[in-house]
Amino acid sequence: MDHGRVLTMSAARRGWLIAALVAYAIVLVLAITSPAKAATIRAQASDAQATLMSAAHPAARQATARHHLKWYVLKWAETQAGDPYVYGGAGPNSYDCSGLVMRAWSRFGKSLPHNTVAMLGSGRLYHVAWRDRAQGDLLFWGTSHVEFVTQHGSFGAHHTGTLVGWRGLYGTPSVYRVR
Repeated sequence: MDHGRVLTMSAARRGWLIAALVAYAIVLVLAITSPAKAATIRAQASDAQATLMSAAHPAARQATARHHLKWYVLKWAETQAGDPYVYGGAGPNSYDCSGLVMRAWSRFGKSLPHNTVAMLGSGRLYHVAWRDRAQGDLLFWGTSHVEFVTQHGSFGAHHTGTLVGWRGLYGTPSVYRVR
């Protein structure tokens, strides 16, 4: 072990780590506290988290907001599970892969084209290293298919004859994030 090495972390990651640790501490305290006291703790913790994030570097606040937004986008997309894949579909009852991604992001104020090639060329996405992927990021298999990153694989509209849903990872997709 190299004790001479100094571990560094970006301001964004530090801000997110602090917020996550506060949330974890809240869960532990709430697990051993009465319901009346739990409500007080929740309110105080919410204030503390807000203070931490307002004092954090602006990049940390932006990164946290983006992280939460893509999580909500993914969660909305997941409510479409079970709808059929239809080429050219963009909802509300059927989707193709880019139509689902386009519709999900549009629900949260972000405009993306309804075509994987156009999405990649739009300037609205940026490449993310595989090791840095997170839920809500986008997986592209070349220029022909896109799905969302989930905790255990991917979610999307796969191909004709299938339903919108979850699946394990396959192949070697590239990871992108919406700006």
